[in-house]
Amino acid sequence: MDSLVITKLAIILSLIIAMGAATLFILFMLSFVLGRAPFVPTPSRVLHRMMELADIAPGEKVYDLGCGDGRLVIAASKKYQASAVGIEISPLAYILARLRAFASGADVTFILGNFMDYDISDADVVFCYLLEGHMKKLQDKFKTLKRDCRIVCHQFEVPGWEPQVKVLVEGKSYVATVFKYEIRDLQPIRNLSVL
Repeated sequence: MDSLVITKLAIILSLIIAMGAATLFILFMLSFVLGRAPFVPTPSRVLHRMMELADIAPGEKVYDLGCGDGRLVIAASKKYQASAVGIEISPLAYILARLRAFASGADVTFILGNFMDYDISDADVVFCYLLEGHMKKLQDKFKTLKRDCRIVCHQFEVPGWEPQVKVLVEGKSYVATVFKYEIRDLQPIRNLSVL
């Protein structure tokens, strides 16, 4: 191969990489503008630790609020045989999640919309990787969950709630915090009076 061909291939490869990076940046920005939240994928190591902490049993109902690309929902369905639902407000992330589910053959449900508009009271497990403001807004919705429901959050706590478990997950370039809450620990048992 002569040097002109090698130079042309190097230029073409560089352009492809640059276009891919530009496309990812544009998708990130559009996701933020359209979905009012940035699309920041959960690292695989954190995702797997979150599912381990959730202790998902086959057939349990799992929700991922702000599911992004759908990896967690797909993994919960395939690995744990959960009935998994992802709710995503960003149309671009929603489309990516649907494409991933189709490619993987996972039997999952994705909803395009604001998770605040949906009833999740039948959840056995709720996953969140949401900004602090969203976590605060979810407190009342979390109070409608079943007593044995587990909430597992990546990086952001539920304000004012004490997690049952707090775990640091270390990667090559990050340290993430995962919090696990159990509704039974958050809601006191109501005293029933006998008439």
